[in-house]
Amino acid sequence: MNNSGFQLLEAMVVCLLLGGAVITSAGPLLRINEQYRLYTAGLSLVSTLSEARTLAVTTSAPLEVCIDEQRQQFGLTSRGEQVKTWMALPNGVRFVHTPRSRVIFYSRGVAVPSGSYLLENSAGGMKVVVSAAGRIRWEYTAGGSGL
Repeated sequence: MNNSGFQLLEAMVVCLLLGGAVITSAGPLLRINEQYRLYTAGLSLVSTLSEARTLAVTTSAPLEVCIDEQRQQFGLTSRGEQVKTWMALPNGVRFVHTPRSRVIFYSRGVAVPSGSYLLENSAGGMKVVVSAAGRIRWEYTAGGSGL
């Protein structure tokens, strides 16, 4: 009798162990996806705010960053004009807090009003802060709505 190769029982045990490992790792992989969505949304907002500041300084014209909380999107526009291109937040990410009025960057790089944006999803929160001097920074918040 030839004993080379695997028996059916051995192959089934290996498949069960591999299946268990895949099922156990699925939860953390889904959480990584949610964290990535939050990170992407936050960096897109930071990028738009930075672009507004840079363009305001180079063109000597005020620029506004507009937020549409109903549709969960944001955009950049010259003062008093309509937004030409809106950036939508990824699925599951939403604005929890925004400044009371539109942030406007002026030719010296200053921002009026200063304030913070809070983005949130099931993975946590990200706060984007715009200072009166026009500096933009971001930070993760522990688990959500903490301003």
